[in-house]
Amino acid sequence: MTLNNQPIQFCLAGANGKMGREVIKALPSWRGIQLVSAVGLRSAGKNLQELLGKSAPSLIISSNLKDALQNTHAKILLDLTEPSSAFKNALSAIELHVAPLIGTSGLQSSELKELELASQRSGIPVMVIPNFSIGANLGLEFSQLASKWLPNVEIIEIHHEQKQDAPSGTAIETAKVIHASRTQPSNIPETKYVKISGSRGGKYLDVPIHSIRLNGVLAQQIVLFGGLGETLEIKHTAIDRSTYMGGIELSLRSILSKKGMSVGLQSILEK
Repeated sequence: MTLNNQPIQFCLAGANGKMGREVIKALPSWRGIQLVSAVGLRSAGKNLQELLGKSAPSLIISSNLKDALQNTHAKILLDLTEPSSAFKNALSAIELHVAPLIGTSGLQSSELKELELASQRSGIPVMVIPNFSIGANLGLEFSQLASKWLPNVEIIEIHHEQKQDAPSGTAIETAKVIHASRTQPSNIPETKYVKISGSRGGKYLDVPIHSIRLNGVLAQQIVLFGGLGETLEIKHTAIDRSTYMGGIELSLRSILSKKGMSVGLQSILEK
C-alpha cells in the first residue's frame, strides 16, 4: 500500500543500532515503503552502504534530526533509539509536521501525556509501540481474556542484559490490561516472611512482575495464571529481531491514517 500512489517515505533514527540494521535489511521486501533519511550519532557522516552493504540505500547518516527531516520528504519518523532521545525526537518531528512512530519502551507517563497533547494540537498522528512483535501482542490479547476468569496471575519477563529499563513496556502493558479486565481481584495473600527484599518481584496495579536481565536471551514473557487445580501459561519467546519487522511494516503503513496518539499494536491488529 502507498499513500496516494506515492511511496511511504520515512526517516530512521537509530539507523546503526541492532533494530535499525534489521529494518534496513527488511526494506527490500517492503513494497511501497522508502527510507529517505537516517540519523545516528555514532555513525554520522557514513554511508549506510558502507556499514550494511550494497543492498542498503545509499544514504549518508546524519547527526542532526531536524536537518534529516527538513531536507527530505519524510512523512514518518521511525525512532528506534533510547527513551530519553525518543521523546525529544518526537516533539521535534511534530513541529516539522512529521508523524513519530516510536519503537521503544520506557517513556514516562508525563511524556506520553505531552505527546498526546502535542498530537491533538497539531493534528499529527503519533504511535508508541513498545513491542512490534505480532506474537507478543497476541499474547497480550490472550492475557486480557484469561484475566476475566483467572484473577491470580504473575508476569515473568526476561530480556538481554543490555536492556536498560525494567519492567519491560510489554510487561507493564500486560499488567494494565489484566487489571482493567479482571472481574474479581486477586486473592493471593501477601507473603508473610520475605527473606530477601524484592524476591517476590514488584507490583504494578496489583500484578506482580519479575524482571530478569541475562545474556543468551533476546526477549521472553511468561504470564502465569493460577486457578483451582490448574495453571495457564501464556508464553512468548522472541529468538531473533526479525520477529519485530512485521509489526514495524504494519505500523508504517497505518500511522498516517490514524488520528491522535495510539499506544500498542492492538489498534492495528484489531482492524
